[in-house]
Amino acid sequence: MSIRVTNYKIYNSAALTANVEASQQLSEQASYFEIKCRQINSELKVTFVSGDSGTNYFTIPMGGTWWTKGQIAGRKTLYFQSPQAGTIVEILEGDMTAFVPTNL
Repeated sequence: MSIRVTNYKIYNSAALTANVEASQQLSEQASYFEIKCRQINSELKVTFVSGDSGTNYFTIPMGGTWWTKGQIAGRKTLYFQSPQAGTIVEILEGDMTAFVPTNL
């Protein structure tokens, strides 16, 4: 199975300073997003609450990607930080329209 995403936007956000929170606002229409580090040698700490990326977060491990589908109402800003300065955070957002079997 795969996900069909329409009306997508790509963000390349920078976590310029190590262990300092950065953020990216998602559009109001987004019902799907995925987030990862461009560099495969850095982890990423992510939360939906400003100021929590150093204390109350989930970790995307080195080389990993995290995604969510469906309603993300009220959680339209991602806050993140990395232990490595200059980390580029890649975020894809869009409208999830359907699950599509991969064998079609």
